[in-house]
Amino acid sequence: MMDHLFHDYQHYITSFWTIIVLVLFITGLLLLRFGHKNKLAEQRYLNASHQLKSSLTSKAKNLSGVKDDEIETHDTIFIVPDISHYTRFIAGNHFSPARAQYIIFSLVNAMIEASADTFELSKFEGDAVLFFSDAQEHSREIIGLKIIAIFDAFFEAKQQILESGICSCDACKHIDVLDLKVFVHRGEAARFSFRGSIDHFGTDVIILYRLMKNNVEGDRYVMVTDAARDSVSLNGNFSRHAIEEYLDDVGKINATVHRFAQPIVRQNDAMANLA
Repeated sequence: MMDHLFHDYQHYITSFWTIIVLVLFITGLLLLRFGHKNKLAEQRYLNASHQLKSSLTSKAKNLSGVKDDEIETHDTIFIVPDISHYTRFIAGNHFSPARAQYIIFSLVNAMIEASADTFELSKFEGDAVLFFSDAQEHSREIIGLKIIAIFDAFFEAKQQILESGICSCDACKHIDVLDLKVFVHRGEAARFSFRGSIDHFGTDVIILYRLMKNNVEGDRYVMVTDAARDSVSLNGNFSRHAIEEYLDDVGKINATVHRFAQPIVRQNDAMANLA
């Protein structure tokens, strides 16, 4: 009896240590495998870091050799239609976001189509669109008429949606709160292509966007900076007044605010009169 028990005990002990050895062996193999992978990953990281560092160093060397007078800038007219009450419209229509997006896109697309033959589209930023043109490319009368055409297109598209009556959602009910302001500035800016759009770089671009956050009351007007004054002719029943805005790090910027109650003239009629 004791011999039998002792034999079973030896068998269990042998099996136990066999399992322990197998576990340790498998653990060792796994550690070696993962350690090898980690070394490969570390090496790939080091190689990528070295390549990135070399690339950045090379670009920095190239840029350090570029002089300011070698960077091409353009004398540019910037036009930014900015939709008034955009935030209120979007925030108040969270139950019908698709319809609100459709309305905004329809208004923006109407403005783009109205000005496509005169201004180039730079980018669309939700409630604003950046157009530009070389300063010497068009007469001041043409630029003025195109700005009016942008207003006409905006309000005509808005009216068409209001009159369509195809939807009773909150977005369609509140479309009437949307209005339009247009900012016009002229200045020097570097022009470059970035991720499929044409962008601009320079102090005058900063001035343009900073002017959009101003102290002027009202939701519908055209603001023309003194720098762009000789490049834009706005004819019509406007009320005009001069303003002065102080921009941090830039200083005082003078401009004229043109106000009117409704879009004043149709583009085709104005073009015919101009001819």
